[in-house]
Amino acid sequence: MSRQPPGPVRDEAISTFVQWAGANDPEAAFMWAASVSSPQTRTEALDDIIGRLGEKAPEAVEAWLASNPALPQDESERARERAGGGGKR
Repeated sequence: MSRQPPGPVRDEAISTFVQWAGANDPEAAFMWAASVSSPQTRTEALDDIIGRLGEKAPEAVEAWLASNPALPQDESERARERAGGGGKR
C-alpha cells in the first residue's frame, strides 16, 4: 500500500486493511487510517477502528491520538468523542 500514489485506489486498499487490522493490530490500523488522503474515507476508516477499540479500551484510542499529532484536530476530537473521551486531553 505504501507504494501506491495517494488517491482512491490507495485509500480503498487502506480501508480494507483497516477493517481487518482494527481487530488484530489496532496500532497499525490507526497508522494506516490516518494516512488516507480523502478526508471522508479517512474519517470512515478511523470510525471503524474506534468503533471496535473505543468500547473496549478508550485509553488506547487516547494514547494513539496523543502520540500522533499529525491527524487534523477536528478528526482527533471526533475520535475522542466517539471513543468516550469527550474531547478531553
